[in-house]
Amino acid sequence: MSKITLNQVTNYLMFLTLSLFTAVCLYFFSVLLISRLQGDDPSPMIPWTTLHVGFVLLIIPMVGKKIFNKVVEVKEDVEIPRSAAVFVGMLRGLLFGGALLVLGGAAMFCISPERLLAGDVSSVAWGILIVTGSAGLFFPPQVVARRTRLWLLLTLVCQFVMISTMRQMLGLYPLKFEYSVESADLSKMPLLDKSIVSKLLPPGAREIKLTGRRGSNGEVRLHCRVQPEDIETFIQINKYILPENRGAEFSFGNNKDIVFVYNSETSLLQAIYRAAGLPANLLRK
Repeated sequence: MSKITLNQVTNYLMFLTLSLFTAVCLYFFSVLLISRLQGDDPSPMIPWTTLHVGFVLLIIPMVGKKIFNKVVEVKEDVEIPRSAAVFVGMLRGLLFGGALLVLGGAAMFCISPERLLAGDVSSVAWGILIVTGSAGLFFPPQVVARRTRLWLLLTLVCQFVMISTMRQMLGLYPLKFEYSVESADLSKMPLLDKSIVSKLLPPGAREIKLTGRRGSNGEVRLHCRVQPEDIETFIQINKYILPENRGAEFSFGNNKDIVFVYNSETSLLQAIYRAAGLPANLLRK
């Protein structure tokens, strides 16, 4: 029985990574192409998703065969100097670390996708890459295929583009949330889009309740208690539009994607934020 070497494992891992990356690119290409062809009124009789997948299944064997021949079945093995071997070892460690991130990210997306948006995920990911890359330095290969370094670099680029794309696509995925906290603690609200925190949560807010949906058409509803002086500061910082005559209860906002209603007697602040823009009935004329 033939023994599988570490180089063979690395080659197959490169082949799988490049094939997966190619399949994803082909899928998005087919989505854009077919979407352009079908226009604004797609036929309900045609299973478009099946057509996208079918396009990938037809093309990927031809592309995959070429990748397999160049990555797995390369026969020009050469002995490399110590410095180059250490470099290749580090790249190979990063390859295994990136594979762990792709597999772990896919598993977490299926189990608990909101955890991928937590702040400590990036730290854990960098930790895995540092550990695996450093481990690769201690196991430099003696003999490798002539083109190994080139294919490793290409694979790593594709791998990290895949990881970045997965995270960006997660931001488009509609995830519902509901948080009730005493004060603004972002670590307890991982699904709240950090880009809107400064214009949604005033300083000194207490008894915060946030409900909404994160995604390309995200929406957030806010209920909290805020002192009048903090509201004034909040309005000035964000340059929100105020009514000409303010009573005990008044509304303000940016007349675009966020509107607030504040009652100075009860210190209750309510707000609604919509990423796609406020409905017409909430806009000032």
